[in-house]
Amino acid sequence: NWVKAVYIRDGIDGDKIAVLPVGLDTDQFALREQSDPQVAAVRAALGVSQLERIDGFLARRRRSARLYERLLSGVPGLALRALTDDPAGSDWMTGVRVLPERGETRDALAARLAAHGVETRPFFLPAHRQSFHRGAERLPVAERLGEEGLVLPSGNDLTDEDVERVAG
Repeated sequence: NWVKAVYIRDGIDGDKIAVLPVGLDTDQFALREQSDPQVAAVRAALGVSQLERIDGFLARRRRSARLYERLLSGVPGLALRALTDDPAGSDWMTGVRVLPERGETRDALAARLAAHGVETRPFFLPAHRQSFHRGAERLPVAERLGEEGLVLPSGNDLTDEDVERVAG
């Protein structure tokens, strides 16, 4: 099954994976507590398998970010963050700000991309707008970034062709 294939791809021994088949009677499946040592062992194995591949992940994300920058810089009404050659940067996400002069909102651009099969996400909700900070002072820069920011596809498996399709 595809879930097992993902774990095997990430370096987990397939003989140690039990995946719940679709339609299995859930009475036969016992959830494990977060503190269960087997749960911790699986989490550790996943983490180690990801760390072993971190250089490739970072290189792919940097390449995608640079390609987005090349393809989208100069597009009216879009602003990209400045990229650096700092090796400590991860280029974890690639985002753009959809500026008012573009003539469409961030949400309108996201909907247009979605109509072409491109999944995006808005930037994070500013912390002061979350329930635990309600009533906090206004932070206009954070609010503007929250309203204008759109995260573009930026995963480890993204190809140059994928980036070109999104930017096209």
